[in-house]
Amino acid sequence: MRLYPGLILGRKWGRLLLLSQPGSVHLQRPEQRRERARRAVLLGLVTYLGLHVALALAAVWSRWLRDPVYADKERKWRQLTAGQSVATQRLIFLGTSRVANGFAAGEAQRRLQQLTGRPYVVFNWGVPASGPVTQSLHLRRLLATGQRVDVLLWEIFPPLLAEVPGGPVEARFSEPWPWDQSELVLLEHYDFPVAAWQRQRRQAWLAPWWTWRFRLLGRLAPSWLPHQLRYDWSRGPDPWGWSPIVDTTQVAQRRPARIERARQEYASVLQQWRPAAPAESCLRELLAWLRPYQTTVILVWMPEGPTFQTLYPPAARQRIEQWLQQLCEREKVQLIDCRYWMTEDDFVDGHHLLPEGAIRWTRRLTDTVLHPLLVQDN
Repeated sequence: MRLYPGLILGRKWGRLLLLSQPGSVHLQRPEQRRERARRAVLLGLVTYLGLHVALALAAVWSRWLRDPVYADKERKWRQLTAGQSVATQRLIFLGTSRVANGFAAGEAQRRLQQLTGRPYVVFNWGVPASGPVTQSLHLRRLLATGQRVDVLLWEIFPPLLAEVPGGPVEARFSEPWPWDQSELVLLEHYDFPVAAWQRQRRQAWLAPWWTWRFRLLGRLAPSWLPHQLRYDWSRGPDPWGWSPIVDTTQVAQRRPARIERARQEYASVLQQWRPAAPAESCLRELLAWLRPYQTTVILVWMPEGPTFQTLYPPAARQRIEQWLQQLCEREKVQLIDCRYWMTEDDFVDGHHLLPEGAIRWTRRLTDTVLHPLLVQDN
């Protein structure tokens, strides 16, 4: 066996010691070892602080991390509108998950082009658990970047417009993180808990990796997380923003339980329905803000199954209808009431349309509302 220089066989235990060439042994003194340790600790600390600050700043600067749902929606919208001529009409449908599941924007775009022979871009901007404030801020952001929206369909969902103790209903589903600092002023105006959010936002600077852990993993390794923590819902919808319901197995058998869940969520809110002042202000102020943009606005009451309609007490239903009539007359906008357009079998839970129902409803809305409107405007 060949032994390399400096390798000698020890005693009977056969331990091998690797030695340097004679004269090359440089044993470090304790002071030198301590200095190296200090440098290693300092390097690690600087690296950690650098990553810490970099992530905190990235969250402030990038909606891709801070507000992934909006970022994904905007990216898809820009991909659709890129390279389109000025003559291309642009339509956006703002709303909740009922819109996200129920409006097949790609089908509406195809049908409009077929009926008119002109180019259109139609996009579904439905966001689960969003209300008028979230939806209006999304539209303000988009238009502030120079984008154009010719026709705005805006969902009216009475439970999210209701006056309830503790502030706006949609604020219960919102978080401190998605908003720009300048947007917090408007959110405070609409009675969102901005003071508490500001404290949480400041605390996020102390532990950004903890604060943004789910959003980061949702972007980089979503399969590592359960679906409700991934923050990647907005990646799934099709290029026109439609997010059809995926689980369509045993719908009839599971529908009663889902309807009961909807009843638990909304019945109490609708029992003594009154319009919340912040939500009403948001509607009116966005409509006024849009006038210089010459955007045609249509309010839409989405289809609802017979069982969901029973959640509205007669007195509350009357108040909602009267309030909407007054709103439309004062603001000079049109309301399309689609509540009775579909049957119970078209819904998964009484108010979220199944894919087949969504296609049929979209075609009817396009043929009876959008097509006549766009032909008249041209």
